[in-house]
Amino acid sequence: MANTPVPAPTWVTGTGFRVSLPHS
Repeated sequence: MANTPVPAPTWVTGTGFRVSLPHS
């Protein structure tokens, strides 16, 4: 749920919500 600017293109949380874009 937190939009963190992580350099990971496939960084997914536990709910399947992938935060790949820091400006998501």
